Amino acid sequence: MTPLTKCLGVLTTDCLEATQATESTVWSCSVLFLICPLGLSAAKLLTESGLSVVVLEARDRVGGRTFTERNKQVQYVDLGGAYVGPTQNRILRLSKELGIETYKVNEVEHLIHHVKVR
Repeated sequence: MTPLTKCLGVLTTDCLEATQATESTVWSCSVLFLICPLGLSAAKLLTESGLSVVVLEARDRVGGRTFTERNKQVQYVDLGGAYVGPTQNRILRLSKELGIETYKVNEVEHLIHHVKVR
């Protein structure tokens, strides 16, 4: 579970299925989010304002297109949005608030080699 998931009480389909199998679920909340591109950020701001927020996610994880695939050969491969650029202040601030480690990318070496193909 990610720090943001813990912070907001995000319910994934796996959580819902487990809950439905054991008991009926009743939520008392001010706002109910069905995840969209800005759903987690909006939910975080509303939670900080004192509202009770429930976020529903269709997948078994949050992150949309951004996903880290584990691979035995290279340990991990980032898919989708692979990195946060230095001008993306809001996401950098959010990652710092949640204690998510960031690191600088290698800007010195040429790690991608472009080849013209016919």
